Amino acid sequence: VNSFNSFGASVLTMVSAMDGGHYLEAVRLLLSWGAELFLGGEPMSEEGKLSFVGGLSKDDRVEIAELVSSELGGRRCEIVSS
Repeated sequence: VNSFNSFGASVLTMVSAMDGGHYLEAVRLLLSWGAELFLGGEPMSEEGKLSFVGGLSKDDRVEIAELVSSELGGRRCEIVSS
């Protein structure tokens, strides 16, 4: 689920930031499978996530911003290591 493009951005990062179209369902599906926000091949820092979510909200993609910033990230349950 966390495959990257040549800039190290995850699919979730790319789909969340796309202009036009309706990507809410794709974001929901990716999050339900445990996708995470990556940039430069590294997980986004808390600061980076806040900035990313702020940009989404500013661009009128509030629903996607809320999903990406939620505590469980759109998953139905919390994932814990075994």
